[in-house]
Amino acid sequence: MEFERQAISAGIAAARPIDPVAPAYGWAGRVAGHGAYRVYEWVDNRPLTAPDDIAGWLGRTPWTESRVSPLILAGGVRCSSVFILALDRQ
Repeated sequence: MEFERQAISAGIAAARPIDPVAPAYGWAGRVAGHGAYRVYEWVDNRPLTAPDDIAGWLGRTPWTESRVSPLILAGGVRCSSVFILALDRQ
């Protein structure tokens, strides 16, 4: 949850969590008989279409995420988890 807080504070577009009235931990609150839940602001969205230009988002988001919490790989290489996912799919 701390990474999520830092990412949102850094400007990554994400649904913002709503603080529970009585937190169980972090942004989670307990619902009697149902466990712990987190609640977020509603985010309107739509499917991407061919003319959508998301190049800026595709560059900005992984870069910002890597500044929030860079990962250190073997050999001391720093990268973001988004980059690791991309490598894993090749």
